Amino acid sequence: MAAAANSEFGLAVERGLKADQKAISSRYLYDSRGSALFVEITQLDEYYLSRCEDEIFRDQAHRIVNAIGSEIAEVVELGCGDGFKTERLLQAIHGVQSQLKFVPVDISEDAIQTIEERMTDALPNIRLDSFTGDYDHFLQRNAKPTSGARLVLFLGSNIGNFTHTEASRFVRQIHQYCNTGDYLLLGLDLKKDIDLLHAAYNDNRGVTAEFNFNLLERMNRELGADFDRDKFRHHGYYNAQLGAMQSYLVSTEAQSVAVEALDMVAHFDCLEAIHLEDSHKYSLQDIHRLAAQSGFRVQELFSDSRGYFVDALLQKI
Repeated sequence: MAAAANSEFGLAVERGLKADQKAISSRYLYDSRGSALFVEITQLDEYYLSRCEDEIFRDQAHRIVNAIGSEIAEVVELGCGDGFKTERLLQAIHGVQSQLKFVPVDISEDAIQTIEERMTDALPNIRLDSFTGDYDHFLQRNAKPTSGARLVLFLGSNIGNFTHTEASRFVRQIHQYCNTGDYLLLGLDLKKDIDLLHAAYNDNRGVTAEFNFNLLERMNRELGADFDRDKFRHHGYYNAQLGAMQSYLVSTEAQSVAVEALDMVAHFDCLEAIHLEDSHKYSLQDIHRLAAQSGFRVQELFSDSRGYFVDALLQKI
């Protein structure tokens, strides 16, 4: 298991389990099974986020295109997922701009294959230039369009997985990648009733819990660990000071877990947790502040009918 130990995942697990406060980045929740479980989460009654953004793209795609008001030559999506929402927007752009390139970017080969199949069937006249890998590597390559503007998409409240400092740094990376006048469409979950937030991250069917437990099973599969999921519980709650929903796996007893590939044993006290994810929520003031800190200006905010979610159209200045 030497290769597994030296893999990005193996190194992250070793670092995370040896930390004083155990933590493993949420990016490692998304292996093939984790990605499938997340798609299932987006279809849950309690998980309002995807439905809100779907509504925005269904009802306001043409408003978004009109607000851009420029000839879009290239659409880049960071973290493309299954591409359902993006298809609506691409159709609206393609209606006024026949020469269009779409660049889906995702760390998952399965996600890239899915979106390539979707777009080839739905929009065969759009040129595809897919990139499999992480955002940092992609944003460093910056092949500029020969003409027209670029629209970068970072949807689904993915920005919420960053702290506010990390979010500002990441949006500045996008700013450096863009030319003056290019656009960023950023999906953000708004601050709202705490009970709604709790329900979205603690669904009655337990799919969110299963999504998190899959990380234990991934460590068992890929790193030869012996986690017993029955000795952990999923815990999601709203941290009002951070303005974020937080997800943990909490050990229900004192225990030791061996990880064969890493030649290590991780010790857990009773109720000791592995931190998995922060999902930061935004106020409108937070959105304007993030844009200003990152070198963008807010062109327009598009919200769902309940005011739960915003897709913020930002322009590089």
